[in-house]
Amino acid sequence: MVPMDALFLPSLFEGFSITVIEAAATGLPVVMIDVITHEVDLTVLIHRHSLSDTPQDWAHTVCEAKNIDRRSQNRFIAESKYNMRTSIKMITNIYQEMLK
Repeated sequence: MVPMDALFLPSLFEGFSITVIEAAATGLPVVMIDVITHEVDLTVLIHRHSLSDTPQDWAHTVCEAKNIDRRSQNRFIAESKYNMRTSIKMITNIYQEMLK
């Protein structure tokens, strides 16, 4: 398996992107379209561009993002509302409410 240097996401239509959170959780830099919700901006690994930006702008950001210490970013995910403990608690609460 070849490790990735960055996730490149120039999607035209994207709402809440779980893919971005998963990538950031593994320490993978993300270079994405600027229309994705800011709720996914959990680390400095998230970089935004407009589709009107030049390909060179996007490529420069990918190259710069590779220089960030990826391992130092996982604590931001662990401390966010998207960590496993928080998700389990939220789902448990939903099921408990449904059983009432």
